[in-house]
Amino acid sequence: MSDRSAIVSATHDTRDGIASRHAEIGAIVEAQAGINTSHRVMAAS
Repeated sequence: MSDRSAIVSATHDTRDGIASRHAEIGAIVEAQAGINTSHRVMAAS
């Protein structure tokens, strides 16, 4: 029983870590997309 709860808590920690990592990657991707968009706008004008 204690082994199982240890595995469950480790899984939750990993999920939280993955979620925060995804949030960081999402912010980076959005920033890069914004940079690309502004470059296109400047090139078009």
